[in-house]
Amino acid sequence: MGCCFSSPSTAAVGAVRPLNAMVVSAEGILLEYADSMTAAEVMGAAGGDYALCNTDELFFNAYPPAVAQGEQLEPGEMYFLLPVSDLRRRLGGVEMAALAMRASAAMKRAAGSRGEGGSRWRRRRSHVC
Repeated sequence: MGCCFSSPSTAAVGAVRPLNAMVVSAEGILLEYADSMTAAEVMGAAGGDYALCNTDELFFNAYPPAVAQGEQLEPGEMYFLLPVSDLRRRLGGVEMAALAMRASAAMKRAAGSRGEGGSRWRRRRSHVC
């Protein structure tokens, strides 16, 4: 048995990496940030007491780490807006499954609203009004 890794060199020919950061809101809405945004700007736009967490940093039976407020969102990465209170609890199987379901549902709704090949996700600008 071995590990299998993928990299840009092993990606399918013609595959396009998303140019925008995607954020799944607490309400399950997929937001796409086209311009470079900081975590603080995203959390400020969300209102309330939320933390931004990169999906690549969420692990089973571990505390979810928040993205530093001054850090810029990375193109092609997916993030969750989580209540700050969730940062004080380890992510169990139920919580991980709920996050996966929220992301899946948000992506399906976004794909359905933009249609085949379209692009009608909610886009945010790099400044906060």
